[in-house]
Amino acid sequence: MRRIARHFAWLVAVALAVRAGGVARAAVLAHDDASDPAYNAGWTNGSNGGTGFAPWVLIPQPANNGAGHFIGSSANNGDGGANAPPAGDIDVAGEAWGMYANGGNITEARRPFTGALSPGQHLRFFFDNGWIDDGGTDAFFLGGDRLAFRFEGGRQNYELDDNSGPIDTGITFTDEGLLIDFALTGADTYALSVTPAGSTPRVFTGDLMGSPGVGIDAVSFFNASAGSFSQRDLFINSLAIVPEPPAAGLLAFAVTLMRRRSRDREGATKVT
Repeated sequence: MRRIARHFAWLVAVALAVRAGGVARAAVLAHDDASDPAYNAGWTNGSNGGTGFAPWVLIPQPANNGAGHFIGSSANNGDGGANAPPAGDIDVAGEAWGMYANGGNITEARRPFTGALSPGQHLRFFFDNGWIDDGGTDAFFLGGDRLAFRFEGGRQNYELDDNSGPIDTGITFTDEGLLIDFALTGADTYALSVTPAGSTPRVFTGDLMGSPGVGIDAVSFFNASAGSFSQRDLFINSLAIVPEPPAAGLLAFAVTLMRRRSRDREGATKVT
């Protein structure tokens, strides 16, 4: 039975919205999502929807049977399969950016910023891996090699790479989507909040890896041979750069809304 956190996208929508009662929202410096008209003809190398970002860099181009990019519904990956998608996962107006890779192929989607992040700025997006075959990986990297987050097929938890080395996050596999909120807290320090659908945020802090002082000017997403068929597609959506976090009360309100709309879950299970 399909277990999804309905209206998961509300978490971003509410966190960025002006709510009654005088809660101010952070000004959005950059934003884009897969429902933008720029992607009506598909997600292609050089496409550039929204505002405040540089054009996408997609590899491989053109797509082939083993790797590529597309616009589709994130409700179709994982245990969604070929079922009619409900109001799903991380979609905006039924659409998300999708990536597939199999047979040893790797798909990359890189979104450059128009400048490096400054301390105090946040990068937010949704990350929705589907099932992942043993030996496959879904991941994102910030600034090339300054921070990485991934799930490797055959493991139980997501992993984070920073200057201290690989970190077991303790966050178990889910195919329903994660809200990622990365904050640059200093030239070489960070705070990363990861919110699984229907759950509460987990926050990690530390030092960035790579060369000290090198700015974070892009985010890159990878599907490294997660496997064949739509259940193993990786989806991302709702990229935004904002100058400061939402009020704690507003974020808590958003999480509460999401949890009320989620079904009871017995725990995430990886399927290969």
